Amino acid sequence: MNQHYVPRSYLKNFAEQKGKEFFVPVYDKKADRFFNANIKKICSEIDLYTLQEGNPITKDLLTVERMYANSIEALYTKAYNILTNHKIHTISLLQRTEMLIGIFQLYVRNPAMLRKSISFHEKEILKGCREARTNGHNSIKYLDEEFSFQEWNEEAIIKFCTNKITQDFKEKHIGGVGEIGDFHQHVIFDVSVITDDSEFITTDNPLIFEDLISDNEYPLQRSKEFTIALNKKVAVKLYHDKTKQLNRIYRHVEPNGSVEIINKEIINRSSRFVIATKEILDKHKIF
Repeated sequence: MNQHYVPRSYLKNFAEQKGKEFFVPVYDKKADRFFNANIKKICSEIDLYTLQEGNPITKDLLTVERMYANSIEALYTKAYNILTNHKIHTISLLQRTEMLIGIFQLYVRNPAMLRKSISFHEKEILKGCREARTNGHNSIKYLDEEFSFQEWNEEAIIKFCTNKITQDFKEKHIGGVGEIGDFHQHVIFDVSVITDDSEFITTDNPLIFEDLISDNEYPLQRSKEFTIALNKKVAVKLYHDKTKQLNRIYRHVEPNGSVEIINKEIINRSSRFVIATKEILDKHKIF
């Protein structure tokens, strides 16, 4: 089953409607080419969230997909409608909670996070195996599993752990939406609006974060500042600031130069697909 890690409810706000279908301009960094894509066929993978038979959660192998489609994605639409309505300046605690879930799900569900985790563990396994052999050990313990070097080589250990990490992603990542939302429940919503002819762009990894204090990828730190383009003219930054009112939405006009800086950081965090026309990328001197 084709399952979106960037939902169509997000992508359609960057799309052109043709009949009942929505299309976005795409730059493929890997293939170095531009094309137009139906949002049904971009930013998705086969069985990304489909659970395996015998999983400990449920007999319904599509339960994660249904949770996104039937409830969580609707919260993003609520957040979008509030943040892009420039007449709204205050929100309730319930609206704040729903907005955080709707936005942070775009980070937690993205396979970029899974790939980073697999890459990290692969390096740790190779490092651990080298150290164990150097110290004369006959095995290594990793992810609560004992691997004897008589039965396991590095490649087999990495494959086993990759499968385990992938299954954990499918079975447990949705709980991370609540975890990251709870940790960042006191962030400020700061909306940037473009009034000139420049545009915000987005990618296959739309919710990015920066940190001026730490260079790690761990999202549960108050120094993290999250940014997401909502459409071509509106973006929002989420950050911690005790000097600002908690349930107020701050809004300001973003100058052209700052738009370029935001767009470049969004592209730097992309995996493969950039949602933008060649004209916009050329104008902002992105590549």
